[in-house]
Amino acid sequence: MRRAVFPWLGGFFLVCSIGLCLATFFVDAGERIVVSPRTHDIGTIGPVRSRVCTFQITNNFRQSLQLDVLTSCGCTSATFASNKLRPGQSTVLTCDLNLTAKRGKFVSTISVLYRSSENEQYTIEPCWIEGTVERQVELSPPQLSFHKNVAEKQRVKLIVRDPQIRVLDVFSSSKAANVSYDREQQLLQLDFDPSLWKDGPGEFRVTVVTDSKIDQNVVLRVVVLPPTSLSALRQDGRASERLNKT
Repeated sequence: MRRAVFPWLGGFFLVCSIGLCLATFFVDAGERIVVSPRTHDIGTIGPVRSRVCTFQITNNFRQSLQLDVLTSCGCTSATFASNKLRPGQSTVLTCDLNLTAKRGKFVSTISVLYRSSENEQYTIEPCWIEGTVERQVELSPPQLSFHKNVAEKQRVKLIVRDPQIRVLDVFSSSKAANVSYDREQQLLQLDFDPSLWKDGPGEFRVTVVTDSKIDQNVVLRVVVLPPTSLSALRQDGRASERLNKT
């Protein structure tokens, strides 16, 4: 009879141990810091100097937490309304994003750091700000290419989203390209003279100067490719003088 009791007691203690472990696991799993929203999507916006976003930080731990924050670049500043949270308490993280130099799609990472008074090491909880910033002034296409031994003409469309913005000047960093601007059609025309290009394959810049306070200088990158044969041009469907309309 005694022999039957011990296996039963062993099984009882095993079940209790498993249950205690599971209970501890689920309680600990519920203890976490909550960042809401996880991602701020500001969508597609025109060029602006800054944008402010806020995140709510909630302490779901059973102990008080010390908060700190890091950002992925110097263009973002982040501050807590309170950097200490009691259990169940929330605070607001305010992020001021400098968008002056940002164009196109961007993602900024904000890392919320937290620790208890009993722990010297911080745990990281990331959140993000993303969106797309349109230019006031841009070129389409943003890059051209010429062959070193071929005289060509190409055109680039100047897109101006604010009708109040004016083009003040257009100039090239190379004498091999004569640049003209058609204000009515908002087109740049580049006439490439290979006899004035003394270097090997390389590149130069064409700069459009506007009175925009944000997109004052718009740069077109121009690549000069190695020499090509006339037969290669004919196979490519191009004449010795090419005119691209966009």
